[in-house]
Amino acid sequence: MTEQEAANVEALKRAYGVWIETKGDADAAWEPLIADDFQYRSLAAGRAGAEFTKPLSCKKDLFLDFFDELKKVWVMEDLRIDDYIADGDRVVAIGHMRWKNRESGALFDTPKADIWTFRDGKAVAFMEFMDTAQIIKALPE
Repeated sequence: MTEQEAANVEALKRAYGVWIETKGDADAAWEPLIADDFQYRSLAAGRAGAEFTKPLSCKKDLFLDFFDELKKVWVMEDLRIDDYIADGDRVVAIGHMRWKNRESGALFDTPKADIWTFRDGKAVAFMEFMDTAQIIKALPE
């Protein structure tokens, strides 16, 4: 692993660690890691009930649209990252997450994979993969 790959992995470990410890309530843990021109994408792509997963094109929108919307509807029950795989400017974080819907009380429980792209030590892109059917199943009827 190169020095830059190791630095990217360590930065992600710190941010995920704080976010996990606070059950998703420490958005500021991500702030120093994210570039202003950050691109967010998710397999859920903003579908009904998972509007927080809509594509975003800047750091400001990530904090206003993703984090704020996520916390309005969902409560983190558990998140773990089991593996980090670095290759050049990309780091893949593989783990598992469980969130509870604030209204229905139902859980979505799914494996996840996050693909991060870095430039000059800052995250410039993120793509999230999860079982979106689990999110839909946990929505209020």
